[in-house]
Amino acid sequence: MRISKKFNISSAFIAFLIWGSWAFYVNNNSNYSGVISGIAQGVASFVITIFMTYSVTWFFNLLPKTGILLMIPSLLTICITGSGLFVIHSLIQTPRIFYTIAPAITVAFIFCLFVTLKLRKSYNEQHQK
Repeated sequence: MRISKKFNISSAFIAFLIWGSWAFYVNNNSNYSGVISGIAQGVASFVITIFMTYSVTWFFNLLPKTGILLMIPSLLTICITGSGLFVIHSLIQTPRIFYTIAPAITVAFIFCLFVTLKLRKSYNEQHQK
């Protein structure tokens, strides 16, 4: 099972715009310019979104496709990407790391679940023939 390249790239571009803007907004104050956090978050969100679709697909193809186990690809992917975001923002000394990445991780988890459901639908259609 795979997700289309068009879906992957368009999702990554949207993530770049939304989460880069959010990081700029939440960290832009008189003591710290949010530009670096915004750029870092935007680029990371773009790359992570592409990674997430491949990661969820890989875990989906590896694991059983029933019940609560469908959440495992999303959980594993979010643990990996969330850790990466935390490290990136720690290195560039983003002042409000939690507020910067928490909304992105929450939406990313929902996105991963959406990808998993798309994969499951495609899997079920192929195996019903």
